[in-house]
Amino acid sequence: MIKKINAWTAVLMTLLVCVVVAALGMTYLLGRYESKQIDLENQITELQKTSTSISASEAVDETADWKTYTNTTYGFSFKYPEDWIKTDSGEGLVQLYSPVNPSTEGRELNSTETKIVVYVKNVKDINNLENYVIQEGGEISSKKDIIIDNISSKQFITTPEIGTKVTLAFVPKDDRYFEILCAENSDRLDTILSTFQFTK
Repeated sequence: MIKKINAWTAVLMTLLVCVVVAALGMTYLLGRYESKQIDLENQITELQKTSTSISASEAVDETADWKTYTNTTYGFSFKYPEDWIKTDSGEGLVQLYSPVNPSTEGRELNSTETKIVVYVKNVKDINNLENYVIQEGGEISSKKDIIIDNISSKQFITTPEIGTKVTLAFVPKDDRYFEILCAENSDRLDTILSTFQFTK
């Protein structure tokens, strides 16, 4: 009987030692895993910081070499590519042309050219902005809200039956709409609009 008890005691002691060793092993392994995970998280954080500082230093201001147009009468300015042609004659306050052909004034644009014109309109002269856009530029194919110089503004794209695609941006300020019209290729318009600001 004593031999049986001793045998069971030995089995139980062996099992207990195995459980303790397994628990200690698991604790050790979990500690190493958590340590490696913290190490990995620290490495990821460092890589993200490095990546952010590299991309910030590599960010290039595409408008850095652009010219600035300033209108002191209405108090606004914006940048435009330095090789574009500017004229203060003709429609609107100012006209800008991409440099495909310098003699663009008064003729139809070809598909590789861009024309931007800035107008100033009294708000009371435009009862309904969408109707005005349709009358001026044709059927509206898309519209969206945009922010220009921290002012809620509107942008419309029209597709006339005959002629060029027109993008129109309207910035309301002091009972006026500052209308920026872009005919044909509007790739540069968003960048130009991002530099538009009021000076008074």
